[in-house]
Amino acid sequence: MSAIELDRVSVSLGGHRVVRDVDAVVEAGEWVALIGPNGAGKTSLLRAVAGLLPCEGTVRLDGVPLAELGRPERAQRLALVPQEPRTPPWLSGACFAMHRDLWTTVAGFDDDYFLYWEDVDLSYRVVKAGGRLAVRQDLVAVHDVGGTQHDVTQRAKSSTYYYYSCRNRLVFAAKGDTIHGDLGPFGGVAVQFV
Repeated sequence: MSAIELDRVSVSLGGHRVVRDVDAVVEAGEWVALIGPNGAGKTSLLRAVAGLLPCEGTVRLDGVPLAELGRPERAQRLALVPQEPRTPPWLSGACFAMHRDLWTTVAGFDDDYFLYWEDVDLSYRVVKAGGRLAVRQDLVAVHDVGGTQHDVTQRAKSSTYYYYSCRNRLVFAAKGDTIHGDLGPFGGVAVQFV
């Protein structure tokens, strides 16, 4: 069984076919280079293989048609790293490090948030104040598991998690452009309930 199989895969963007009838097989552990001039459809093909663009034909991951895999299953089998990676306009995590002057400038965490979304809000305010977000691979933080982690015999998360996660998404959205400025392509994230 091959890791990735493409059977007559075609991709259209804006009504124009940018990838036409690609057949390919990539075996597990095999390295493959996709080479072509700008605009040839390389990125569109990779995005289709990752399930990020609709396509005609069949894409199989480990023998299973992509259309039969849910998002979590796809993510366990395949990841797409863009050729120009960028840090999103916010970071989420249990540990942040910043200079005291920047912390003072942005007035620290907003008291309107409790447990969730304070990190996203802080990220936006840091960038707006001229700070920069970075993921540091050379730093290690050990997170002590808290009370909102799930017990496999119970629901996925605690009711405290659900309440504050939903509430704080709405708080973040309500503050909107006033606090965070233009949220750009990530604007809808604040009000999506998943």
